[in-house]
Amino acid sequence: MKSLLASCVCAALSFSTASGAIVHFDLGSVEIPRNVSDPSDPVNLAGIYINILDGTVAYSAPTSFNTAPWLNLFAGGLGISNGDALRPWASVDAVSYDPDTETHYFLNVAVGTLINETGQFVGGETVSFNHLGPAVDDPLPHRFVSGMTGYLAFAYDTGAGDAFGWLSFMPNDSGPGMSFALAYSDTPGESLLVGAIPEPATFAALAGLAGLGFAATRRRRLS
Repeated sequence: MKSLLASCVCAALSFSTASGAIVHFDLGSVEIPRNVSDPSDPVNLAGIYINILDGTVAYSAPTSFNTAPWLNLFAGGLGISNGDALRPWASVDAVSYDPDTETHYFLNVAVGTLINETGQFVGGETVSFNHLGPAVDDPLPHRFVSGMTGYLAFAYDTGAGDAFGWLSFMPNDSGPGMSFALAYSDTPGESLLVGAIPEPATFAALAGLAGLGFAATRRRRLS
C-alpha cells in the first residue's frame, strides 16, 4: 500500500513539473492613461508599468526597470517601452530594430502562436510607437488595432536563460486603453502558446491522484 501511495505522489510530482509551470495573472481591466486633450500630461506619458513576474502595476518608473522584467504601456497603449530584462517580439530582428522606422514595431501576435527562441525579440531597452494600425486594409502585418484586444509576446531573462510569455491589452487612440492579463513559463527555453493559461484539467488530474491515495489509505484502515 505504501508503494501505491508513493506511486501516486511521484506521478503527481512528475505531472506538475515535467514541462514546467505556466504562471498566469488576471489583471482585471487596468486602465492605461491617455489624456487626449493634453498629450504632454505627465500621467499620460508615464502610463503604467507591469512587472510580469508578480503582476505588480506601478504608475511611475520603478528603479528596477532595467534589472527586473517590467513593461511600460503609455498614451493609451499607443506607446510601449521595455527594459533590458524583458524583450518584446518585434517585426524585425534585434540588430535591425529602429523605433523611428515605420515598419519597426512590437508585434500583435495571434492566439495560438508558439513563443520560443526563434522569435524576433528586441535586444534591450527600447520603445515601440508604430504598432497601431487600421482595422482593415493595414499595409503592415500583425499590428494592434484601437479598441481591440491584442497580444504582445516577449522573452525575459531568468538568470539561467530566456523564458517566454505574453500580455493581452487593448490600445485606444481616443482615450484610455486597458490591460487585461499576462502569462509566462517559468522554465528557461520552454515554448509557450500565446493565450495559454494553466489548464483546469491539470489541477483536476492532480486532485484525482491525491484522491486515489486517500481512498487507498481509507481502504487499508477499514480492512
